[in-house]
Amino acid sequence: MITSIQPALDFLSRDTLRNIVLLKMLTLFPDAIECHYYEDHAGAGVLLLLPTQVFSFDRHTYPLNQYVVLISATNQAIVRQLLTFVPQGVPLVFKLLDDADRQTVAQLFALRRATAFVSYTAPAGQHFALSRRVRVSECVDEPCFALYAAQGHSREDMARYFAAGGALAFTIYQAATPIATCFTYPNFGNVYEIAGVHTIPSERRKGYARLLAESALHTLAQRQSIPRYQVHEDNHASIRLAESIGLRRFVTMEHWLA
Repeated sequence: MITSIQPALDFLSRDTLRNIVLLKMLTLFPDAIECHYYEDHAGAGVLLLLPTQVFSFDRHTYPLNQYVVLISATNQAIVRQLLTFVPQGVPLVFKLLDDADRQTVAQLFALRRATAFVSYTAPAGQHFALSRRVRVSECVDEPCFALYAAQGHSREDMARYFAAGGALAFTIYQAATPIATCFTYPNFGNVYEIAGVHTIPSERRKGYARLLAESALHTLAQRQSIPRYQVHEDNHASIRLAESIGLRRFVTMEHWLA
């Protein structure tokens, strides 16, 4: 068993999109995360233990749970080896990529499904338009912080994303007031997440979310970046938007409480 980060990054990078959440967490919180890499003649795998208090989403969504557990492995024998490093007798959140992993985890932990998030990306060669209504900025306009907070992105998160470089804000204004916004930021390598898509209630159903998403996708394509658009499984409007502009699903991550 290896606990250094680099072998884990190398393994996860073999399938960057499938493992993008693990790669994102590992690079965002390298000092807070506990990383286990296991390899034998039959395969390899990674297990990450992230205290829920570290990431604002987990801190607010799962305040009674101690760790988030993330797993990616080539086979279930490896998963079983990795699970020996998960603490027993404490409340956990498993974020799992497929049903086979869930079945293996369920042999050791009583699981209750909490929710799931679906990730989309753009097929190669697909073209999107940059709207003239959308203002693109390398910093966050102060009034936009409230809009991002409505989507669960704290000021602390936003400061981290934009301080790291590469993040962009996309905003539609009415006079000087932002009425719709989103932002992009690097997850890992050249994969960039489109996040915080939000329109104020009085301006919804006017196509602003589509203008924002297509403008972000256009800008990322110009920068030769791979987009990732993540939505909650119950956010049917965002799912319709993603699929109507031609994005494709590439992974669903289910959250299970143990």
